[in-house]
Amino acid sequence: MVYPEECDIIFRVKGVVEFSCQLENPNSPQSQSIISKSFQLLQWKLSSKNVVFSICKSPVILWPNVSFQSSMESLTGASACGDVLQYIESDDCGGRKSSKKKDKKRSEPTVVNIKLLFEVTNPTGTEAPSLIQVGTQQHSVKMPMPLDCIVSVTADVSLLT
Repeated sequence: MVYPEECDIIFRVKGVVEFSCQLENPNSPQSQSIISKSFQLLQWKLSSKNVVFSICKSPVILWPNVSFQSSMESLTGASACGDVLQYIESDDCGGRKSSKKKDKKRSEPTVVNIKLLFEVTNPTGTEAPSLIQVGTQQHSVKMPMPLDCIVSVTADVSLLT
């Protein structure tokens, strides 16, 4: 695998966002506008204060859009990205045996897996089911969209950057 020269850590963010919209007529000129607005709503959701990152195999939880909050007091927005690594449980079982293959592997960037979550702390209004009668036929589009992206950084870059 090819890595950028200036890369110590690769943050891999995975999660699922839900895309949904309702179209009265899928062939109408307004359909493109409705779909575009639905994607804008997804963009807003990903930049909202409810976005939470959970660092896999660690107790670290980050709220990046709320003036950078962390479940660990020692991790702040000014902390270096490399500081996250100290909280991740390693998979090493026992002592390290020296071998050329392992030494070569150590020079590769560290991959940090992150789960994308959404915090729900306030009720969103009435929770009772409601029935709505619609006079026209509508097409409803609702699908989960997997999100899988990476960010490569050097260990000394701040978390807020």
